[in-house]
Amino acid sequence: MRPSIPQLNERLASVAAPLAVAALTFSLLSWSPAQFAQAAPTEAVATTTVVQPVKVTKASTSFTLHRSKRVTTTISGNVDNRAIALRTNKAWAQTTLSGDGTLYLIARGTTCKGAAKVRVYVDGKRIKTITTTAANQFKEYRVTEFSGTHKVRVKLINDKTLRKRCSRDAFVTAVHLVSNVSVEVPNPDPEPGTPSASPSDSPSATPSAPEPTTSAAPSESASPTPEPTPTLTPSPTVTPTPTSSPMTIAEIASKRASLVPGSYFPDATNTGLIDARVLQSVEGNVTYSDQGSQVKVIENKRFRGYVYLTGKNYLFRNCLFEGPANPQYAAVIARYATSSGNVFEDSTFKPRGINYYNGTINGRGFTLKRVELTGAVDGANPSVADGGTRVDVTITGSWIHDLLRWSPDPTHSDNQSHSDGIQWMGGLGLTLIGNRIEGLLDTSVSSWGPATYDASGKMTGGHPFYPNPVNGETLMVNAYQNKIQPGELTMRKNWIRGGAVGLNMLGATSAWAKSDGSAIEENWFLNDQGYGKNHRMVAKSTQVISTSTNYVWDLRNPLSKATAVSIRVNV
Repeated sequence: MRPSIPQLNERLASVAAPLAVAALTFSLLSWSPAQFAQAAPTEAVATTTVVQPVKVTKASTSFTLHRSKRVTTTISGNVDNRAIALRTNKAWAQTTLSGDGTLYLIARGTTCKGAAKVRVYVDGKRIKTITTTAANQFKEYRVTEFSGTHKVRVKLINDKTLRKRCSRDAFVTAVHLVSNVSVEVPNPDPEPGTPSASPSDSPSATPSAPEPTTSAAPSESASPTPEPTPTLTPSPTVTPTPTSSPMTIAEIASKRASLVPGSYFPDATNTGLIDARVLQSVEGNVTYSDQGSQVKVIENKRFRGYVYLTGKNYLFRNCLFEGPANPQYAAVIARYATSSGNVFEDSTFKPRGINYYNGTINGRGFTLKRVELTGAVDGANPSVADGGTRVDVTITGSWIHDLLRWSPDPTHSDNQSHSDGIQWMGGLGLTLIGNRIEGLLDTSVSSWGPATYDASGKMTGGHPFYPNPVNGETLMVNAYQNKIQPGELTMRKNWIRGGAVGLNMLGATSAWAKSDGSAIEENWFLNDQGYGKNHRMVAKSTQVISTSTNYVWDLRNPLSKATAVSIRVNV
């Protein structure tokens, strides 16, 4: 059994009852499928559906578009109100898909003296030609049996236009896999307590938080199993294949927790959500304010408003932080003197509101473990509380990627977003170990194209380093209000690429006048910065930071230490 097309839009559906169909659903915007089901006493055969994004990312993944365009759509059967428009025979969309099951395409086509046809290729081999049969709704088309990791490309092959009379085009909203696996249907967890109170120390321009409301997404329904077709020869893959005894969330979390940051490469299989199916939506804003020493576990939540974190010792596990629809700040706000000892693990930060202001997490006193941060202007914002001098932020084994940048951007005097992988706003105590930090943009959403300028030289649009899709800095270091200096930096065994500059220490030129033990060592750097070679790190000669023993990032072998590199340039 598998979900019907409209139900694919419920990206984070929860399981409603024992023996219900357990469906794993991700939208066009999602990056990686969770691969295992949660366990409970009853075992049943159910269908796992993985919706793979057809998405432009020319930076750090294999997802690409060619002479095609992402468009917004409300036509029935779409996934997440988006589709890829294929309007010429040279247009195609491609993604890399991993898993075992039946490959499906969800598409529609307009007619012009005949229906639109699309051709599906797997690893460059023509697999199936599909004649679209629906113009006013997206329809699911079976492609082939699928096993392993393969590149899937969809191409329009019979474009036709008769001036203003008609145009034969195709629109792809998703490709996905359907596979039968044995799963243990979970019983919904009881709702953990969510204390709510007005923040005692509110950040500027952030309102107090009202009581949250929590609701569970509907369960998935089923539709008939498709007819079989020949199976593709599998290729090697590191993605685990579902078995008759799937791992529970706790087992997967335990396996991830055994990983040593810096000894493995963070990616979609070991960062972010473990299982999206069990998430329960929390609508509106919520405040966590308890100051007790006992660890308070908050798990399996989808937060669709601001999370004000004024308390201590909270553990967020398998949670999705989306923020409000029209954000004015980060999804999680922890810029409070009382915020400390808070941990986020195996979770995803991805704002649902797309604008100049969106963000993931801003504040102090937190640790991120195996977290995915994406789809925001800044990947993370360690920031001191007003009147404070410490941030005490630790990020390990996490993945920051596909950020956003805008021009024009009226919130900045130079009319462009200052997008950073990590923007450190002063304060002592930042530890970064074993992270993959990519200062690269999602060009399908960000302002993209050759830069344009007005008569005064101010940017009016495009990108200053086009076609290199870098953001501002991979790590931008600032002194808060030019007074609270950063310091006590430990940065080891991270993978760093992109940015106009990789590590920019020039926002805090008075910092590190003497050694405080800060070190940037044993990291891997790619030399792809916007300003060209030898901009991996820019600093003042007076800043005392150890930068010994760093390496060239070999994309084919990320753990290679074959080539040492000097990263620092003093200006």
